[in-house]
Amino acid sequence: MIKNIDPQKYEALIRKIKVKKRIVLALMILAAILILIFGTPLYINIGDVFVDRQGLPFGVVILLALLAAFFSIIANSFIIYPVVSAIDVECDPEKHLVLNSALNRQKSMDHIFTVDYFYLGDFSASLGCAERMTTSANPEMVKVGLFNLARCHFFMGNLEALCFAADGYEKLLVKGKSAKPHHLKLWSSISLMVAIAQKDMSAMENLKRIEPWNNSKATEGFVNYLMGVAAYELGETQDAIYRFGAVKEFCSKTILSELSQEYLDKLK
Repeated sequence: MIKNIDPQKYEALIRKIKVKKRIVLALMILAAILILIFGTPLYINIGDVFVDRQGLPFGVVILLALLAAFFSIIANSFIIYPVVSAIDVECDPEKHLVLNSALNRQKSMDHIFTVDYFYLGDFSASLGCAERMTTSANPEMVKVGLFNLARCHFFMGNLEALCFAADGYEKLLVKGKSAKPHHLKLWSSISLMVAIAQKDMSAMENLKRIEPWNNSKATEGFVNYLMGVAAYELGETQDAIYRFGAVKEFCSKTILSELSQEYLDKLK
């Protein structure tokens, strides 16, 4: 599915988001200036000019500052919603990639781009981002990197590398003080990928019902794809058709939709 990405399709949306962010920033600066002016005591005694203003109580100043900060957080959440919803709601990796490239100011965005490239079908690019994530000092980032390494190798048909990534993820789970629910759900997906790659029917039977680790439509599509492949390998035709149909519903703009259609064609 790897295709030429056309950033121009999103220029109007990017401009709109940038303008809104500037407006919010300007309002925040204005609010800070007003709070500073009216919250600071003022004493002037020059000739006939005499001003003695006590300023707002300290508690009121703090309250106004907190309200301004709260407004900024809420406003920016609404402004960046199109960026977040691009992958979580629309499951449009191209849009998500372009918007983040233009608007996101994070120093490293490998954790974002590895997902976008994966769903676009550019597994090599996704793999490169995931590999850099595994060198992070943040254990959580390493876990996510290993997961993305595993699924890239799964789709590229690299069984040995898939198993190596799976072993690394399992070791981190064992090493950690306590595994969070989403860690275990990611591990279930990795285990199912290994079972499918190894044609282990018994393991597939035990692992064929996995759960998404978040509420993203992209995640829903990925999980349904894996369950669809397992059902196909196990000869459970109706379940496979249902799962692949769900992928096409959730992730019509991704490589998973194309791959699901290939399975559906085989099942006709």
